[in-house]
Amino acid sequence: MKMWNRRQRILIGLGFSVVFLAVICIWGSMSTEEARVTDFSRKNIAPCLEYIFGTDWLGRDMLARTLKGVVIGVALTHWPSLARLIRAEVIQLRESPYIQISRKLGKSSWYIARKHMLPHLVPQFIVGLALMFPHAILHESSITFLGFGLSTEQPAIGIVLSEAMQYLITGKWWLALFPGLLLVFTVVLFYILGESLRKMLDPGSIHQ
Repeated sequence: MKMWNRRQRILIGLGFSVVFLAVICIWGSMSTEEARVTDFSRKNIAPCLEYIFGTDWLGRDMLARTLKGVVIGVALTHWPSLARLIRAEVIQLRESPYIQISRKLGKSSWYIARKHMLPHLVPQFIVGLALMFPHAILHESSITFLGFGLSTEQPAIGIVLSEAMQYLITGKWWLALFPGLLLVFTVVLFYILGESLRKMLDPGSIHQ
């Protein structure tokens, strides 16, 4: 019963992360135009029912800009993370002692060894990709915050936070607070997703 309850908690965490990340990514993808619209008649509006994250000095909707920024971060870090993991898996497969021995035994043995190892590497690859995203997103945010990588026209989270810094002293706290919180929330969700997948795909972790 105890193990089943733990498995239920893992499934709940996994489902929660997948649903919220999907909502954030889909909503952000649909906010491209809205994130760019400027309207000086609504500039510097504090968070309210109409503008949940408030608006900035150009009257742009901060909720739309923040959601779009998260999507940009995920898009920018997807391919580098994937390429890095593929490279790591290829090296691991190539340097495996089983592969080394099977090469010496002939092509048929090498093929059989790779065929038996791949099912074990696939779960590691999936978990590794999910766990790498939080670090990659934070790195992307740090780089864009410092002014590298993207133009200021792109509402990446790092750019949004960097622009907000000069307005904090005037009391526009929401310009940095909500983008920062959503960035942390997204990173935590990716971490929960990766850990949940690791525990689901690794039978030994159920006893930890």
